[in-house]
Amino acid sequence: MNLIIDIGNSTAKYSTFDAEGNCVTQLEGGRDDAQPLQQLLGTGDITRAILSSVSETAEPLTSLLKTMNPTPLRLSESTPLPVKNGYGSPHTLGPDRIAAVVGARQHFPESHVLVIDMGTCITYDLLTADGIYRGGNIAPGMKMRFSAMHEHTARLPRVEYNGKWPGLMGCSTHEALTGGVMWGIRAEIELYLQFLDKRWIEMRTILTGGDSHIFYTELKKDYPRMTLDEQLVARGLNCILEYNDKI
Repeated sequence: MNLIIDIGNSTAKYSTFDAEGNCVTQLEGGRDDAQPLQQLLGTGDITRAILSSVSETAEPLTSLLKTMNPTPLRLSESTPLPVKNGYGSPHTLGPDRIAAVVGARQHFPESHVLVIDMGTCITYDLLTADGIYRGGNIAPGMKMRFSAMHEHTARLPRVEYNGKWPGLMGCSTHEALTGGVMWGIRAEIELYLQFLDKRWIEMRTILTGGDSHIFYTELKKDYPRMTLDEQLVARGLNCILEYNDKI
């Protein structure tokens, strides 16, 4: 089994993949919580591992990572990749972003693909059909937008998405805040699709990340070339691990 360790801004995700590239196990915990990793290592089935982390980890997870056998391949700007990285400053590129475009390449190996990862931040990353990562943008995520309006104003309340898509124009402060965030993100996504598809004809789009299912449900009927894959980063990390094992 391949073990995939993806440490993000607030959570850590652990996945195992079999020899055919199928995701077998998925666990999630706090960014510094070692228990899910201990659980998977205790099975004795792990033969290879890869680690992607957007920040430094703290105890007790740090100690456990140091004692792992096999030692995980740590994804960095010097790690060989099955795509060409065209980013101008590869040392500043989040490993989750490059992993996601590698996963996109596995889905659509002959297409232009826009990856939209909807987590703490929303990232937009473009991989073209020739296998070159062309870069992307970073925007505040859904929860960050809700929090910012409360934290940076005197009277606006903290609200959350309640699972029901809002009307276009709110009739209360709660509705106005919810609609401003949700319709704002939707408009942002649609503008990227409109502009990019003019240059990269027949471009595919993959939504991933914790909030992706919300927007996929709203957008899929209008964008038939849009796909949802909430395990895209883990899938890409597994591809990178397999690629490095063969070179």
